[in-house]
Amino acid sequence: MNEGHHTEQYNKLAAYRKELLRSNPGFYSRDQNNDGWQILTAVGVDANNGMYPIAFAIAEVENQEIWTWFLEYLIGDLKTVNDRSYAFITDKQKGLGNAIAYLFPGAEHRHCIRHLYNNFKTKHAGAHMAGEFEYQVTGGGTIGSKHAVDLGRHLCTCRRWQLSGIPCVHAICALRMRKIGKPVEYPIAPPL
Repeated sequence: MNEGHHTEQYNKLAAYRKELLRSNPGFYSRDQNNDGWQILTAVGVDANNGMYPIAFAIAEVENQEIWTWFLEYLIGDLKTVNDRSYAFITDKQKGLGNAIAYLFPGAEHRHCIRHLYNNFKTKHAGAHMAGEFEYQVTGGGTIGSKHAVDLGRHLCTCRRWQLSGIPCVHAICALRMRKIGKPVEYPIAPPL
């Protein structure tokens, strides 16, 4: 187990790389001469919802070229045949979405709600007055359902937001309505 300050650990990366190359024939390392290193990771989820590392790389930047390189090695190591059996949940890193779409055209790709939420909180920081985040959203089509949405308390009368922790289509319409200042029709959501 590595202990100590992160700077000390960072300074050990070159020695760690050298040992990996020596002790693992076939291990690939791309030389980098930059102090702004980024750690790229691929993590899996097992049947018990446990997470485990699949692959990692240390790169000088995160861009489409580097992510494509990383994913190409992941494809080779996993011996992927059917890209439709993979799902990617990512933050909104530049280039990663394009690399996934290029190399795994049939895979599911979603953005991590925690990252989206933190970005939203940063962009819309500050307190709000009571009622400022409350909306009534009316659906289009022949059904025309109505739902009350409270963006501040993360509530919707459809209860999807409360059950999943992910904003429902009504909440998303309320967010868009708040941003553009006029009502937005939403597509009819499938039943739970």
